[in-house]
Order: sequence, then C-alpha cells, then structure tokens
Amino acid sequence: MESEDYMHDANELTSAEEEDDYYSGGGDDIDDGDYDFMPIDSDADEVFAIRAQKNYTVLKEEDIRKIQGEDIMRISNVLSISREAACILLRRYNWNVNDVHEQWFADEGRVRKSVGLFEKPVVQFLNAKKVTCGICFDNYSHELVHSAACGHAFCDSCWKAYVSTSINDGPGCLTLRCPSPSCGAAIGQDMIDMLASDEDKEKYRHYLLRSFVEDSRETKWCPAPGCDCAIEYDVGSGNYDVTCSCSYSFCWNCTEEAHRPVDCETVAKWILKNSAESENMNWILANSKPCPKCKRPIEKNEGEAETGLERLHQCAEKELQTYLNAEGRSKDFNDFCIKLAGLTSLSELFFHGPGSRLVLEPNVGYVSQYFPIHSKACT
Repeated sequence: MESEDYMHDANELTSAEEEDDYYSGGGDDIDDGDYDFMPIDSDADEVFAIRAQKNYTVLKEEDIRKIQGEDIMRISNVLSISREAACILLRRYNWNVNDVHEQWFADEGRVRKSVGLFEKPVVQFLNAKKVTCGICFDNYSHELVHSAACGHAFCDSCWKAYVSTSINDGPGCLTLRCPSPSCGAAIGQDMIDMLASDEDKEKYRHYLLRSFVEDSRETKWCPAPGCDCAIEYDVGSGNYDVTCSCSYSFCWNCTEEAHRPVDCETVAKWILKNSAESENMNWILANSKPCPKCKRPIEKNEGEAETGLERLHQCAEKELQTYLNAEGRSKDFNDFCIKLAGLTSLSELFFHGPGSRLVLEPNVGYVSQYFPIHSKACT
C-alpha cells in the first residue's frame, strides 16, 4: 500500500515537472536559436523605425545625372532614336518613360510634330557654292552654316548669338526651336554643345538637371537652404514625411516642415494666417500710434486728425455708457461733461461747421434728465 502511494506521488511530481518544462520552454527539443526575441529594454520608437520601410530615396547630384542618363538611353534604345531626340521627348513628357512609350506607339507622327522631331528636312541645300544666312542675309560657304533637322541654314555667328541669348534668358532654352519664323524644329543638345560657349554649356546642363527634378511627378528638391539633394518619393505610399541626408525633415507633398498628422491644407491656412497677422502688425506699428485713452492704434496718415477724433468719440461713448448705467450720481460725471464739451468744440472746429454736433451730442441732453445739477456743464 505504501509502495502504491509512493508511486502515485512520484507520478504526480513527474507530471508537474513536465508541465513546468512545457510552459517555461525548458524542453530539450526546443531550439532557442530559431527565434529572435526582442530585448525587453529596447526603445519602441527605435524598433518602429527599424521595421518601417522607407518610401523615398535621397538623391545627390551624381545620382540624378545617372538616373537621367539611364532614362535617356532606355528611350533611345527602345524607340531607335538618337540620345538628343530621346532627351527632347522626355522633357516634353516630364521625364516619364511610360508616358513617352504610350504616346509614341499610339501615334508617332503626332508626337514627332508636337516636339519638333523632323524625319526629313523641309529645306534642301542647292548645289550652290554659297548659302544665304536666314538672319543676317549674308552669303557663306557650306562649312560656315548649320541647320537643325528642318534644314533652315544660318551662319555660325547668328547661331551662337541666338543660342547664347536663349540660354541666358533662363530654362526656356530647353525647348529651343529653329530661329526661322513658323518653324517648330527642336534644337537638341548636340547643337548646343557645338555652338555654345563653355559657360553657356554648363548653364544648359544645369537647367537640364533641374528640369529632371522639377518637372517630374516623383522627385522634389530638398527645401533646406544650401542643400542640393533631391527626394525621389514612392507616390501613393501614404506617409509624406521624409528626411534628407542633410537631416532636414519636411513634407514631400507641400515641402513645408514635417507636420504629420496635420494635413497639408490646414498647415497652408495656418501659415497664411500667421503671415497675414505679421504683415498687419508691421503695418500697424509703422502707421499708427496708441489712443491716449483706450490704447488702441490710431492711423497716422493724411486722415490722422479725423481718425483720431473718431477714436476719441468712440472712447467717450464707451465712458458715457458707464454713467447711463449708474444708479446714482457720480462725482466724476462733471469732469466727463467738461471733456465732452471740449471734444465737441474741437470736432466742430475741425469740420468747419458751427452746428455739426456729432453722435454723442444728443446723448448729453439725455444724461442731463437724470443729472440736472450737472446739465449746465454739458451745454
């Protein structure tokens, strides 16, 4: 009997130990190496940042040029056109490779006409020894004249002046067309490299680089002062907050400082309100002075006296209300009537009208009904 009790107790002890091993994970057949447990003292924000996947890419100038060159080469290879023509097409469709493919294969002729890519020249050189420049109308040999795909010939001097002026006028040079009136032939980068000075070539490349960022729907410049990086954003990913390599965080959608969870429209209204209030306060400080009674600003301009009188009458009217609402006589009322009489006389003198009693004058008579002793001071 004692043996049976001993065996029973031993079984219960064994079962309890097995249960403890099961819940504590102490079994020999469990490999802890297969599981990656999070440290207890890990920072929650840091863990979230690690798990969060970036939906944007920071691009330096060399990265932008590399991507731009790859897109140009891709279009050139797929459409079997020159790199210069591919660059013109991409600029026309805001550097969107898919849009170029769709439009080109839908109607190549229409696309060529809209961007100025001529397959054949519209003007042919004759077998003459000299060619007349279409701008200065001087005659030159064939070696001293150049033309775009359209065939309109111009001398080197006129071409260089035309290209230089266009580049110095700004980014509009990226859509440069033939100088001939009513001709829409595009001027590619090959013509720029051949005719422009080194300084103008650098400006043209700079405009081309900025166009790749500013015309694209997926890239924007970092708005931080002095930063030359751009942010390529995964459109449609939801979170607009991005951080540039310069450590500046901003909203990619509106380019203001990061403001999540507040929406961009609310931020725009807030900035406008603060700007308007700031401008109003600057104007008030520069063009007004405080009323000696209520301290509210009085405009300082050609109508300063009139505006000041109006403000003083408003102050007097407010003070008058205190006496109207009083239940008994006030010892200060007589002083108020004297000041009011002086203000009324001053107003009459300003407006040059002997009977021009202003709004407060009838109220003085109304007050005298309740304070007959002081009525003479107000008349």
